[in-house]
Parts: sequence; C-alpha cells; structure tokens
Amino acid sequence: MNPELLWVLIPTIAAISLTPGMCMTLAFTLGLSQGYRRTLWMMWGELAGVATVVSTCVLLLAWIQALSEVYFAMLALVGGSYLLWIAYRLWTQPARFSSGENQPQLSAGALLILGYVTAVVNPKGWGFMIALLPGFMSVDYSTLSN
Repeated sequence: MNPELLWVLIPTIAAISLTPGMCMTLAFTLGLSQGYRRTLWMMWGELAGVATVVSTCVLLLAWIQALSEVYFAMLALVGGSYLLWIAYRLWTQPARFSSGENQPQLSAGALLILGYVTAVVNPKGWGFMIALLPGFMSVDYSTLSN
C-alpha cells in the first residue's frame, strides 16, 4: 500500500468503526446485559472476525485485480452500490423496540465465538471492505504490502 494512502485509510476505518451496525449494537447490548469485563471476551472474537474479513477481502481483491482491472472496478462499484442500498434500507425502515428481558450470563467461550461469528457474517463489514479497499490497493505493491 502506498504509505501516503495509509494516512487516509486509518481515519476512514476509524470513522466507519464508529458508525452503528450489527457489531456495535451487539457490543452495546452485551455491555448492558453482561457487563463491561465480560463483553471484552466478545470484543476479542470481533477483532479476530474483522481480521478474517479484511485479510480475505485483500486476498480476494488482489486475485481479482490480477485477473482484470475491469473486474476490479466492477466489484468496487457493486460494493459501493450495496452500501448505498443498505443505507437507504436503514434510513427508511421503522424503529423497533423489544422488551428488556433479563439475559442469561454467557461463558467466555460463548462470547468469543459470538463475537467472531457476528463479525464474519456481518454484511456491512464485507461491503465496506470490498467498496473501500480497491481505492487503497495499488498494483505497484505486492499483496502482502497492500
């Protein structure tokens, strides 16, 4: 990756991380129901899941970029379109509230797995990575450098 682009990527990822989504909602909910310290187990799983998503997307995008720049650009457009569709759906759907029933205490292992699975199946994470990473990847650098 171009070192100058890294200074743009880091604040972009930080801003995206602050937007509410499935993982942040889970962290907030578990923080309220399980407590701060127990929620940290879920956060370790989230970090591992996000690392899985990012590395998979980088490898996938590098492979597609090696095939054709046209496919690479098309995938970036599809990823961006998906994000716009999700934003529209979130903006137009009505709010739903549930009753605050007491939740059972989950084990550390269950919280770790819950965090990992939530991060890996989160479509927002995949969509953001597929839409954003092409702008930060360069053919001048190897896959590992990107």
